[in-house]
Amino acid sequence: MLYTTQGIVLKQVKYSDSSKIITIFTKALGRKSFMVYGLSSKKGRKKVANLYQPLYLLNLEFNYQENKGLQKIKEVSLTNHYNSIPFSVEKTAIIFFLTEILDKIIKFDVVDESIFDFVNNSLQIFDLQEDNYMNFHLLFLLKITKFVGFEPSSNYSLQNRFFNISQAKFSPKFDEKYSLTEPCSKLFSELINTKITDFHKIKMNNKQRSYILDKILIYYSFYIENLLKIKSLKVLNEVFR
Repeated sequence: MLYTTQGIVLKQVKYSDSSKIITIFTKALGRKSFMVYGLSSKKGRKKVANLYQPLYLLNLEFNYQENKGLQKIKEVSLTNHYNSIPFSVEKTAIIFFLTEILDKIIKFDVVDESIFDFVNNSLQIFDLQEDNYMNFHLLFLLKITKFVGFEPSSNYSLQNRFFNISQAKFSPKFDEKYSLTEPCSKLFSELINTKITDFHKIKMNNKQRSYILDKILIYYSFYIENLLKIKSLKVLNEVFR
């Protein structure tokens, strides 16, 4: 069956000198893998190869064969050209990090247009933001939990001042192992209650950002296997040091 749909690039693995296996989160069929041939150094083919960059937004046309693990793309083009992401070291580091997270979140048997639309729209918002974008990944990670089934509670109050990772909610007592500090719990609450369109309004320093990201990843690890083994995290931390 011929499908025309949008897709978001999640991963590419080299198969040979001129071909790669590209994993794409498609809007119509969810996560699918494609064998892409002829990606040599020639100018025209290199241009096509550059389309398959992390979290690039694509228009795809392909004949879907249900009994095959690897599909073949018939036509491909960019849905939207990123204006800033490819030219910013900080934004590129965030994109590589989120790509690795999404690769673990989005499973082959999941077809959910609401997740696709959230990721798609969020990336475009991120690309257009010219400053104060350093906390985008924190808000993105918290907001996407709503779609994948482990959204944290927003019950922060003067009584419930500490976010407990193991309980996924704010608590009146500080747990040495699982609780965020009081100042960072307040920031965490602010993140939970901020719309993705307003991510640039969140204010925090590098130390707070690193601390909260570490806690978010621990929180994720309760629900997703091998989440703490994120290779791009080291690069991200170095960029935001």
